[in-house]
Amino acid sequence: MTENIARLLMTAGNYYGSAELRTAFGLSSKQASTVLRLLHTTSRYQLVVKKEPLRVKVLAIGPVVREGRQPTQKELSERQQAQIQYLNTQVFKRQGQAAVGGTHAG
Repeated sequence: MTENIARLLMTAGNYYGSAELRTAFGLSSKQASTVLRLLHTTSRYQLVVKKEPLRVKVLAIGPVVREGRQPTQKELSERQQAQIQYLNTQVFKRQGQAAVGGTHAG
């Protein structure tokens, strides 16, 4: 929802605050505040920001950034895989654990 609204705001080229979002898109106060906060805090949206009250003008929308994603087993180095295997088998006494996302064998 936020990206779709951001695209429309970018096309319009105007400043929007919570009240304008509620009016333009029929959002509740909570939804409008959430969209405004996400636009303001997410790094993929390039904005011009006016404060008091908070209003934003969307200039550009960047690619989706996945922060905090866990690396896959292929992305781990051999040493990291060995460390995880050691922790699983020696420290946690788990047998048959995969390096990432394994299940307890039991």
